[in-house]
Amino acid sequence: ICTIEFQIESDNEISYYRLSNDNITWSDWIDYSQYVMWLLSEGYGMKTVYAQVMDEIGLISPVFTDDIELVFIDENPPTTTVRRGNPSYDNYITSSTPIWFDAVDDYSGVNKTYYRIWYNGVWSAWTIYVENFSLDEECKHYIEFYSSDNSENNEAIKNITLYVDNTPPSHNIDVGVPSYTDGINQWINFSTPVYINASDEGPCKVGSYHIHWIIWNSTGGYAYNSNITNTANIILYINEECKHIIGYWVEDNLGNRDPAIGYINTTVYVDNSEPDTIMETGSLSYQYNGTTYIKSTTPIFINASDRGCQDGVGINKITYRIDNGETQVVKNTTQVIVNFTAFEDGVHNIEYWSVDNLGNEEDHHFNAFFVDDTPPETGISISEIEGSNGWYNSNVTIALNATDSGCGVARILYGTNGMQSQEGNFVMFNLTQDGIYIVNYYAEDYLGNVEDAKLNTIKIDKTKSIIHDYTLSQATTRDPLIFNASIEDANGIDEAYVEYWYGNSSHTNESMEKVGNYWQKEIIITNTLETLHYIISAVDEAGNWNTTGERTVDITDNDNPEITSFDVHPDIQTEGGYVNISCTVIDNLYVGKVYVNITYPDLSHHSYEMEKKGNEYYYNTSFVMTGDYSCFIYAMDTSNNSINSSVATFTIVANSSPDVPTNPSPEDGQATVAVTVDLSWVCSDPDNDSLTYDIYFGISSPPSKVASNISSAMYNPGTLDYGTTYYWRVVAWDEHGAKTPGPTWSFTTKANSPPARPTLSGPSSGYTGSSLGFSASSTDPDGDRIKYGFDWNNDDTVDEWTSLYNSGVTASKSHSWSSAGSYSIKVIAEDEHGLQSEWSTVKTVTVT
Repeated sequence: ICTIEFQIESDNEISYYRLSNDNITWSDWIDYSQYVMWLLSEGYGMKTVYAQVMDEIGLISPVFTDDIELVFIDENPPTTTVRRGNPSYDNYITSSTPIWFDAVDDYSGVNKTYYRIWYNGVWSAWTIYVENFSLDEECKHYIEFYSSDNSENNEAIKNITLYVDNTPPSHNIDVGVPSYTDGINQWINFSTPVYINASDEGPCKVGSYHIHWIIWNSTGGYAYNSNITNTANIILYINEECKHIIGYWVEDNLGNRDPAIGYINTTVYVDNSEPDTIMETGSLSYQYNGTTYIKSTTPIFINASDRGCQDGVGINKITYRIDNGETQVVKNTTQVIVNFTAFEDGVHNIEYWSVDNLGNEEDHHFNAFFVDDTPPETGISISEIEGSNGWYNSNVTIALNATDSGCGVARILYGTNGMQSQEGNFVMFNLTQDGIYIVNYYAEDYLGNVEDAKLNTIKIDKTKSIIHDYTLSQATTRDPLIFNASIEDANGIDEAYVEYWYGNSSHTNESMEKVGNYWQKEIIITNTLETLHYIISAVDEAGNWNTTGERTVDITDNDNPEITSFDVHPDIQTEGGYVNISCTVIDNLYVGKVYVNITYPDLSHHSYEMEKKGNEYYYNTSFVMTGDYSCFIYAMDTSNNSINSSVATFTIVANSSPDVPTNPSPEDGQATVAVTVDLSWVCSDPDNDSLTYDIYFGISSPPSKVASNISSAMYNPGTLDYGTTYYWRVVAWDEHGAKTPGPTWSFTTKANSPPARPTLSGPSSGYTGSSLGFSASSTDPDGDRIKYGFDWNNDDTVDEWTSLYNSGVTASKSHSWSSAGSYSIKVIAEDEHGLQSEWSTVKTVTVT
């Protein structure tokens, strides 16, 4: 860029200019200025600038020129770049990687390039670069370098850091699970992962690597091929059975590889086939209707074999469980023998399967067996009903029926004198002669289970017993009677019974006991005079019955009545007071008369018949003679049997009057007493007699009687008048008629108070003929009920009263006016005693 100065002579003012470096390509016309800036053409040497101007009237000058020489001064140093060949990765190289420098200078040219190398803490001397070089030692190197040009310009020192890695990656191949080795061969299945792992190694490792792999099958062909290199550890799966060879090699990103050539090979055998297991039954088994019956000791053989390449990897374990119970695992065998000795009879299910040494597991198998260790059970049935003690009194038909819960009944063996065999499960035969028979029998099933031999004893007897009755024909009530008989029978008596009853009453049947040569039953005669009827029966051991027929015993009564609960109350009584003599008399049949015999203090004797109430007897009377008394009870039944009771005593003493009544409430002379009050007092009796009271009450003294025979020490006179003096007294009476009058007491009730001024509420306007509701409320200081009087025209006269309301309760009334106008209303309260309050505040109601 140069500065151009225009020096122009012209009659007209200059307006525009334009410039060119070659008189071909011109700039646009630009507003004129004496000094302008212009960009010359590229390159050094002599330059020509072409110019034209245009004046204000548009006249253009001819082209004029000027020359300028451009001279270059070199002050820029060279530029050096370090280069490296292969192998190279990022800032990693090997000892075989070539290194060189490229230096350029735009003007005077590159003169020399210098460099030095740092390794393991030591710098080499500066060296003039001549040709490619390499770094031999592994790990970190620094290279510093610069160039100078022919103008003696030196480049600033540059540096580069390089790492030398000559070590290939480490590697290994691992087989995952499931896998198995027999010490010679390695076995896997389709799900077994094969891991090829690598990691870069060395003191200064490049840290990036590749794994190349290939798999050959048993025919030598390529079953699998990586085709590409993997940049990370790999997992392989082989989905083809039998022998396979896995080959691989690894290298890092600098080309350091292991092995240097070829592959590292590993051989595996693939077995993805599950084993095959069968079940066989040993001896002592029986098939029927598709069910296999066995004994618990019958051996069950579970046999397993493996399938797959070269007969498979081999059986690892046989697993089974019975009835969904605990799983049983037996390892390293091809046969397991099972039995059911630990199980009960019945159907049992065996689930079983095998697993080979690679974990290939076959589908589970299920077999069912019916375990039968139980022999048949033979039942015996006899056509006749058995008599007493196992005896029969007729011919007997015997049926033997055998049942088996398992494989079934094969035969029945039976006999009474020697054994016979009958195929099947049923036998029937007859016993027709009298005597004792021993029947032996048992059954056997199809598995050889034999039940324990059984026997039944059959006895036949048809002769009845003979009864001789020695029972007495007379008995008395409540005394023992023995039914007594001797009984004869050829084979012995099993039981003897007596059935008895009184008159037409219900029958009782009881067993008799053997006493020596007699059969006896003792009873206690009940309380009755009805005839005792009885029948003696006997049954022999064969169940043959015989009876005496109906017989009788006459009953008489010789039992006295019984006297209990003999009581005299009270045992001390005041003169004129009542003494109650009572007792309970019972008899085994009927009570006749009951008397009380009393000895008075003057030793006179008196006998009185007692009043009966059920089984209880009473004599209740008053005694005026003071002193000690004694008495006893005499009872006789309807059969003239009699008895006397023990002797009891009681005493009659003189009576005392009640105490004077005291402690009146209200207190004597008390004022301002409420108009609702209960009168109460305190009174007692020296003899602790029960007291009653007469009440005298009124507004004059002495007061008049208002109540008699009051049992409590309290009296309610009702609601009283306000401001009134009342007089009252109490007369106490004891239960013997003695009395004690009390003093006259008085009290004055408080004065009545009017209700409070009522409040009036309701509407302030309404219409003619329409009913308007108004409410009034007041309280009474005495708690009296209140009624309300409404004055509908403010003339101080009540026009309408409500009924009585409790104090504080709001009352309501409705009213209507027939003419329009303004009305003043008010209300007054009056208690139930007629005392009135002030009028309420006047309320104005406008009716339209």
